Amino acid sequence: VNWKNRTQLAREAVERLQPERHGLGAIHGRGPEDDLLRFQPLAVETFVGVLILTDGAAVEAVVFGSKGIAVAGSDDKILIDMSTADPVHTTSMAARLLNQCGMRWIDAPISGGAPAARNGHLIAGGVLVLAGIFQFTPWKHACLEHCRTPLQFLTERRRSGPSGALLMGLEHGTFCLGCCWILMALLLVGDIMNLYWIAGLTFFVVVEKLVKYGDKIAYVAGVLMAGTGTYLLVSAG
Repeated sequence: VNWKNRTQLAREAVERLQPERHGLGAIHGRGPEDDLLRFQPLAVETFVGVLILTDGAAVEAVVFGSKGIAVAGSDDKILIDMSTADPVHTTSMAARLLNQCGMRWIDAPISGGAPAARNGHLIAGGVLVLAGIFQFTPWKHACLEHCRTPLQFLTERRRSGPSGALLMGLEHGTFCLGCCWILMALLLVGDIMNLYWIAGLTFFVVVEKLVKYGDKIAYVAGVLMAGTGTYLLVSAG
């Protein structure tokens, strides 16, 4: 469920419950920057708070920030966290909130709970390890070499006429796809709606293709990807 859908889900939940005079408030959106000054008043005015955010860091900032929910929390209030976050991190934050103000924490992520969070780490770790290994394969570097020297491709494989141009485009496009397909799969690891992740991958692809030692940078990136993926797999286990 992407963050836009989460926003809509939170809005619909609040609109459905508020007419029944439930003391409910919700924080929804992409991160703590969305409503930075509204968290503490929300905790003061409501008995049940609902969080639907994109990661554990955003949840922690909303709850324990200088104007966070914990500042106005009390033992007669409940926080329902429907965000997607690491279950270990969530458990730690729940204990911290209870010790700090007595407020109870219910973990009910819309992504499927703790098993889904662990499975997400397994999938993300597996994709990262695969991407890291692929950076060292001859197929990767054969395709990267063609992408790094498009003028050489045009001069050596030139075909005349519209059909020739089409075949050249298909052939060169196949090399580009072979070079970057696994990097595009990494969008699923870092959130396909995350503009910072998209910009980072785009920057890496550009550097890999245009910088003088881009082929060497591909090896370094492979080590980092495989290492990060291995860490996620171990932590999920």
